[in-house]
Amino acid sequence: MKAISDLSIEELIAVIFFKKGEREYSKIDGRTRIQKLFFLLRSYFNLSQDFEYILYAYGPYSINLQNSFNILVSFDLMEERVEETQGYREYSYALKDNGVGFGNTIFNNLDNPSKTEIENIVAFILKNEKRKPSDLVEEAYHLVHERGL
Repeated sequence: MKAISDLSIEELIAVIFFKKGEREYSKIDGRTRIQKLFFLLRSYFNLSQDFEYILYAYGPYSINLQNSFNILVSFDLMEERVEETQGYREYSYALKDNGVGFGNTIFNNLDNPSKTEIENIVAFILKNEKRKPSDLVEEAYHLVHERGL
């Protein structure tokens, strides 16, 4: 059995999207939203994955997190959709069928405390994913000033 701390960033993303997909559609819209949600997750749930955040245009940004999404897309585990809206690109991400199987396998190999923690993480995402990106950015900046990157 594995603990959350044993997971790579890609495995963590896959298992979170898998469990989210059990409750509703696994899609999350917006790179800024994803970056800030994962920053908040790392802060509130003490995730040990090496996100290596830096301050960027819209608050904390992790190239490692974005690269992990790119890897999942390139391995055909996740779908990336791009939509042109109001002069900018809106990205969304969702698991493909292969990614659902991958996330399921990871979840089934977690120890019970980690399974509970994943459920809590998904509940946090469901509660916060519809918030305006500007609100997530504001909360992320607050955490940076309070706790650092």
